[in-house]
Amino acid sequence: MKRPSRARKKRRVGTGRNQRMRASFPDQMWALDFQVDVTFDGRQLRLLNIVDEFTREALATRAFRSCTADRLVEVLDEVIAATGRRPVHIRMDNGTEMTAHAMTDWSAK
Repeated sequence: MKRPSRARKKRRVGTGRNQRMRASFPDQMWALDFQVDVTFDGRQLRLLNIVDEFTREALATRAFRSCTADRLVEVLDEVIAATGRRPVHIRMDNGTEMTAHAMTDWSAK
């Protein structure tokens, strides 16, 4: 019996159209993301993490049973007030709390 040889995956050549922007200085890009866990009684727990992508500093971690866009805006305002720093760009997924009107209004101001 002979095992077939492994074929290497072909890699694309050249730059892609959807290149992710990389942070080149502090506070240029903050990343917002949720981690989800379940407690022993079966209830969901969501952890909001806010990270500066250049320094890799965790600016905030908050635990919620449920998080609305208004609460997300409150946490961002708390972080900005506590640190005195403000992001140029924010990277986040397309979750409902992150695409709501409250976040759109907050980012416009």
